[in-house]
Amino acid sequence: NWFVLAVGVAYTLLITPIIVRAFGQEQYGVWSFLNGLLAYSDVLYFGLGSAFVKYVAESRARGDQAAVNRLASVVTLIYAALGGVCLLVALGLSGFVTAIFAQPLSPDVARAATFTCMLLGAQLFFVFVGSAFVGLLSGYERYDLANAVYLVGVVIRFVATPLLVRPGHDPLLTLAVLSAVTSGL
Repeated sequence: NWFVLAVGVAYTLLITPIIVRAFGQEQYGVWSFLNGLLAYSDVLYFGLGSAFVKYVAESRARGDQAAVNRLASVVTLIYAALGGVCLLVALGLSGFVTAIFAQPLSPDVARAATFTCMLLGAQLFFVFVGSAFVGLLSGYERYDLANAVYLVGVVIRFVATPLLVRPGHDPLLTLAVLSAVTSGL
């Protein structure tokens, strides 16, 4: 877990300057604002993840696979519903996102901001559904697999971001697509 944390910090420190150079002030402001909104989605977990891990581990210790299956089904359904709500909110917000900023956005950035909002909603959906699988792995004490999946995503973004996110190549939309795709994977 410490290694995964260190990799995440190193990724952020190394990739942020690349993103800032590719985006410029206007696009980086849009990206920062929209990603800041994503942070509010953490409230929607309501402690369900910790409870899920606990009850999966208890059911597994009792040898009650049927209880593990029921828990996994219910939590996956709840997370998919929460992710679906987040996606719908992002889709609804995408039509108005350009009006939120104090300064009017340039037409290209406004178009990219609209689609970025939609893609970040899709990313939230994938993150919520993926959280059910991470919780299941954690209940089975397979932190190694959960961390391996996270590390693969970081490596993909670490390699793809400098290659794909470049000035003049719609960097805001490119990074949004990259983020949504890696979350989906």
